[in-house]
Amino acid sequence: MKRPYKEISELFLLLGEMADYFRSQDFPSGSFPQKLLKISQSKEPLIRFLNVSSKRINELESLIEVLSIYTELTMDASYTKNLLDVFKALGQAYGRISFCVACSIYLLSRKKDRVKMVHTKGFSNRERLELESKFDIQNFQVLYRDKYQLIPYITEDSGHKRETSLLFLPLKYQNEINGLILLKTNKPAIEVFDNTLNVLQNMADFISVLIENNHLLKRNEILSITDVLTGLFNSRFLDRILDDFEQGSWTRFAPISLIFIDLDGFKSINDNHGHRMGSHAISEVSTLIRDACPKGRVFRYGGDEFVIMLLETETQHAFAIAEEIRAHIASHKLLTAYGLDIQLTASLGISTYPTISKSIKSLFTDADNMMYKAKKSGKNKVFLMA
Repeated sequence: MKRPYKEISELFLLLGEMADYFRSQDFPSGSFPQKLLKISQSKEPLIRFLNVSSKRINELESLIEVLSIYTELTMDASYTKNLLDVFKALGQAYGRISFCVACSIYLLSRKKDRVKMVHTKGFSNRERLELESKFDIQNFQVLYRDKYQLIPYITEDSGHKRETSLLFLPLKYQNEINGLILLKTNKPAIEVFDNTLNVLQNMADFISVLIENNHLLKRNEILSITDVLTGLFNSRFLDRILDDFEQGSWTRFAPISLIFIDLDGFKSINDNHGHRMGSHAISEVSTLIRDACPKGRVFRYGGDEFVIMLLETETQHAFAIAEEIRAHIASHKLLTAYGLDIQLTASLGISTYPTISKSIKSLFTDADNMMYKAKKSGKNKVFLMA
């Protein structure tokens, strides 16, 4: 028995030969060329082919449509860094598909405890909320995690009911689900082809890779500006901000106050209890500083030195914050969780741009110099640039 594609190929060749023959011959009355006879003898396979061709052509057209849109999506979204723009591009891509009449995109939080809708178009608020409740969107990471699901759906328009379908496409990366796409089609489920569905899922998978890459990029950016031990910003990030200030890009946040903090006698912890206990002490002190100054940018500058940047903050307000931090450190007992009872003090220096320090470059130097003056004057003090 011949394979279908071979049978169809032979029929096309015969039809081509027949067309050539028609162009080259005149037909005497009553004649019946042998080639036409051969075609007529192939009537049954031809009829079988014509019976399935309509469905196959529709499937091919559907597949070509979604592949074309998928290609454009990969070009547009690959160079987009903002995730919201990526979701917008994805929603627009699905919206351009002729049989898709509505689309909603949901993203799962990194802790897997919250679902957020990041794009919707085509659904009325009432219909979308009903569908979210009916199909338990809040629990989609369990219900729709493996593969797309195509579900029959009855729509009602002007009192007339019509069978359409809903398509659920998971956004997943390495078996970890990140989100869900809900599509509403204008076709019954039986008329949406498997190959087309696979391409639609591939579009979702492509976006899932972009989501994960975006998270990795942000994670790397955070690590590049964060001190590993304390979770505070690091000196590299402080230098970058000061450079930005120097170029005038943040002058709208003036006055800018800087508090430089150095722990008094910290070396004794390392000498007497080891560097591991010293690291724990630094971590505890960093928490004290961060809690005392929730609106400031706190940096671990190095070793036992910290810097606080206060935007739109006058000197006197910065002095009050510095005094509170100094008192907190002096009264806190360190390393009690490790069976120790250690108390430290700190010396702090303050300056403010542009009321005291005349340039951003000198702001850091002036605050640093004030810290050294506090140390030389007996430690456990706050000095400000006058």
